[in-house]
Amino acid sequence: MNILFVVSEAVPLVKSGGLGEFAGSLPKSLGPLGANVRVMLPGHREIAAVHRRAFQEVMQGRVEIGGVPHPWRLLEADVEGIHYYLIENAYYFGSSTLYGYGDETERYIFFCLVVLEVLPGLQFAPDIIHCHDWQTALLPVLMRNSRQSGSRERTMPSILTIHNMHYQGRDEKGQFRQWLGGKYDEAWSQTGQLHTGGDTAAKNDETVSCLELGLVAASRVTTVSPSYAAEIRGEPGGAGLSPVILTRQDEVLGICNGIDTAYYDSMQDHEIVFPYKSWAGKRANKLALQRRLGLREDGAAPLFAIVSRLVRQKGLDLIIAQLSQLLSLGIQLAVIGSGEDYYQNFFRSAAVQHPESLSVHTVFDDRLAKQIYAGSDFLLMPSLYEPCGISQLIALQFRTVPVVRLTGGLKDTIRPYNPETGQGNGFGFEDYHPGQLLAAVGQALEVYHDARHWAALQHSIAAGDYGWGNSAMAYMHLYKELWSSSENQDS
Repeated sequence: MNILFVVSEAVPLVKSGGLGEFAGSLPKSLGPLGANVRVMLPGHREIAAVHRRAFQEVMQGRVEIGGVPHPWRLLEADVEGIHYYLIENAYYFGSSTLYGYGDETERYIFFCLVVLEVLPGLQFAPDIIHCHDWQTALLPVLMRNSRQSGSRERTMPSILTIHNMHYQGRDEKGQFRQWLGGKYDEAWSQTGQLHTGGDTAAKNDETVSCLELGLVAASRVTTVSPSYAAEIRGEPGGAGLSPVILTRQDEVLGICNGIDTAYYDSMQDHEIVFPYKSWAGKRANKLALQRRLGLREDGAAPLFAIVSRLVRQKGLDLIIAQLSQLLSLGIQLAVIGSGEDYYQNFFRSAAVQHPESLSVHTVFDDRLAKQIYAGSDFLLMPSLYEPCGISQLIALQFRTVPVVRLTGGLKDTIRPYNPETGQGNGFGFEDYHPGQLLAAVGQALEVYHDARHWAALQHSIAAGDYGWGNSAMAYMHLYKELWSSSENQDS
């Protein structure tokens, strides 16, 4: 069975967060289960030369968008055991960052148009197209509306995975019509008049989004945890699109993320200071981390980490509201991540005031992030909402204890520690309130200072499996279901 992932980022080529981790690691776990997975993404300027040198051109052409023809080149290469395709165009993908530009919707409409163009010419015949987030959500619509007589793309099954419902690729309908020309009217007639909710849609019914169209057109919809699949059926989790989700609620499946446990392996990872298996080895990493970050070197001081985009979604307002109280408990805090100026400036300023207990790095560094996972006792992740989350899984793999808000995938992957049974793999709270965060940290510290309970918690975490195993099998089950259905229709 041939599966083509179409996505905006994928490790090891390029990533901004969990989406890139997902697209780069899941295909490795699907191969042993019988899927031949290839990955297609834009040829971003950020892709390192060491990877780009491996690619060779296999196709080129032009695609019209907004009445203007734009050239494209298709490159391909095997990288770390996975076959990748890059769609290159300097105008759309030559910027120095992946996202955040004013032409973002236009550039990914262009990307989807080119994907549709190259599919018939690939020396690889996908049985299923697996799209990810709004950036590729328009592709199932374009596939259904392919004008080629007898086109295989018209009936090829497609899956759309939602990694974050709040990012939608939304713009005015008139702008979509300008970019897509006649294809827009076909898309709109194919998907029908969508009924959206929420303030944005209610106030302005002249907008539409790539995600909105894709939710209707895709053969199946998945998201990255069962709890998030339930949350997007209503508001505010649905971000204005819950009525669309409700029309397909029996076809929306939540499957938790996993991580590449070979890449995140504390015993084999030479990017951390002391590769380790024992808790003594973890303590050695903690002292090395404190030394590197300029924190007070103290193996007994509970060291918390924040490894995150610095944005409102990540619950940083709760931490800001309680920072003084948290530091007064004797904890240390290591922060790494970039994001909104407000949060970056706050943590930088706080680090100046508390140099021995707070370290902040607002330029993301994968190597340092791994060292923070390896050296910290706790991960702080009090998200406002969290479709699944990767950071808590990486933390568990490094035997770092998550303290989270129990929402979305955090609710599905973190089991609060129970002192009576000695079971659980972290600490959590439900209400989005600073007091609840402080209480959860207090519970964590009680266990940290109790040798018997701390050992039980460590044992419970060590027994967990944070890889793709079960989740990869769930995706394979879905692929086989769609493949079988497609084969029956073709026959």
